[in-house]
Amino acid sequence: MKRDSNRACFALFFGFFLLGAVRLYAAPPPFQSGMPPIKESRAYKTFLMRPYSELSKIVFLTDRFKEAKIKVIYDGLHFEPEFAVRIAKWFLSQHYRKESAKEWIMVYCNQSLFEHQLIWAMDKKGDFKLSREVLMTELKALEETCEQDLNCKGKKKPSA
Repeated sequence: MKRDSNRACFALFFGFFLLGAVRLYAAPPPFQSGMPPIKESRAYKTFLMRPYSELSKIVFLTDRFKEAKIKVIYDGLHFEPEFAVRIAKWFLSQHYRKESAKEWIMVYCNQSLFEHQLIWAMDKKGDFKLSREVLMTELKALEETCEQDLNCKGKKKPSA
């Protein structure tokens, strides 16, 4: 009888262990920015009207963020995307010095300027993702879309 109860306890413990391991190592739920597909976005249509440049990519990202259904968390304060984009565009106009879009994201969109806290994005479900990761994902998607889109591809300068 004691042996059966030990087996039952072991089976129960092992089951909970497996359940915990599956939860621990399961992929996190995907971050849902609520943005439309790139080609359907207003930001992409505006991007196609600009000259192809690193600055145009950064402006695209700010325009794209405006369409997001997220909150931006900067120094612990929550901001709506429309407000954050207005500040970002002003900051861009004052501080852009011909950096690549990737450099700009890593320097200015990674941590706050005052308290040096990481900048986060929070989706409607309450899931968090680093703002630089959201922006880098969108930048990569823009570049891949541009490679396939003849309207964009024709504007690019050939690589040396």
